[in-house]
Amino acid sequence: MISMARFITLWGEDDYPPEKVTAKALTLAEADLSFQFPDDYRQAVLAYGLPRTSFDLMNSAAEQDINDRNYVQAINDFYTPKTIVEETLDWREIGLPADLVAIGSDPCGNLFCFPMAGSAHPTGSIQLWDHDFDDVTHVADSFEDWLDAMCRIEFVENDDD
Repeated sequence: MISMARFITLWGEDDYPPEKVTAKALTLAEADLSFQFPDDYRQAVLAYGLPRTSFDLMNSAAEQDINDRNYVQAINDFYTPKTIVEETLDWREIGLPADLVAIGSDPCGNLFCFPMAGSAHPTGSIQLWDHDFDDVTHVADSFEDWLDAMCRIEFVENDDD
């Protein structure tokens, strides 16, 4: 859970505090998708909420030519429980594998996902589904590991500031 606090400090948008998430909202999303969120995700979002990511993360990753795409889209950030259900179901109609649950997107609109129980992907891991190539890439072994990876990206001052 410390990773979420650090992520918010490093990459959260100062003008927009994290959006609160309730246990009820997570439980409803789980019921709608017949899915259970990993404990590290559940604990982090219940304790800290869902941060809106600043453009600094995307800019810093781009400036350092980080090509593994393990950062969250600067505009949409992490999906709320309601949006998780909507995006997952909508994208499944046009190609998202049925064993993935979307929790956010990258700058190109590709989806960061958790695998469902019984998936070929490791339980609790973060996978990136590329909608252009219908390809799934392993990003991190857990939500906590993913946050840690983003926290290790070095801040790079944007010349436009």
